[in-house]
Amino acid sequence: VLFQELPEEPVVLSASNPIDFNTPVEEISRIVGEFLKGVGIKGAAANGSVLKKEQFRKRHYHQSDQLFCRMDGPGAVKKPGGLYAVMYDQGTFDQIESAYSHLLDEIEKEGMMLDGDVFEEYLLHSLMSKDEAEYITKLSVKVKKRADDN
Repeated sequence: VLFQELPEEPVVLSASNPIDFNTPVEEISRIVGEFLKGVGIKGAAANGSVLKKEQFRKRHYHQSDQLFCRMDGPGAVKKPGGLYAVMYDQGTFDQIESAYSHLLDEIEKEGMMLDGDVFEEYLLHSLMSKDEAEYITKLSVKVKKRADDN
């Protein structure tokens, strides 16, 4: 897990539409494809899903709360800049829960607290590889030092 400063960046978010991680990969790909088509993306784009920090804090990793696409345009909001805990995970979507757990363990171990939602970005996924074991997912969440550490 890396702790690094990331710049503010524009993202377009989907309507809140929870997706359970037990949903088949093909169905998730279809849902993501519809979202990207809806925001005007044709082809690969920096995209993924968002897990609300309350769910992450409770270790409820089994669903995403909405989708996002890193882009500027109508309806874009600013993903705030600042200190982020960043982790790259290689493997199937079935294994992502252990990555989330490791990320939260490391944040707590470093004496940090959550300061935003988790962005799960699909760097290598079904549009680029048929082998799920090759998928690469970037998890990033804004963090800050605990108030009692000041």
